Amino acid sequence: MCLALALGHVAIGLARVPTDVWGKRHARIADYQARGGVRFHLDTKLAQGADAVEELLRHTPPDAVVLHRGASSGAIEFVAPLLWPRLLCAESWADGNEHAARAPRLARVRIEGRDAVAVLVCDPEVRGQVQHLRLQAR
Repeated sequence: MCLALALGHVAIGLARVPTDVWGKRHARIADYQARGGVRFHLDTKLAQGADAVEELLRHTPPDAVVLHRGASSGAIEFVAPLLWPRLLCAESWADGNEHAARAPRLARVRIEGRDAVAVLVCDPEVRGQVQHLRLQAR
């Protein structure tokens, strides 16, 4: 009886693979390809900030250093690979750091009508709430 139940359980699990596993995975791949990496990861129910990251990608050179402030987990974890080859560093790194003066250019974009060093601000992580990423002048 136990063997029959175990085999039945395995059979049901295998029957679900084409629809529940492969089907969902293919749907996520199609969504990623349609929306792009930035929108796929940063335009969701729990993370908002695709506009800020796309702005950095459009207006900063590949060797720029992008400063960030705020939460170090959650939405910001997706930003570093999305900005590559730009480097993502905590804003505190640039404050009083002798290496910051010799580092590649700090990312600059137009914020509030003026050209300024951009800081990507990530709201503190609060479980169950949406994290917002926004650009702020330094």
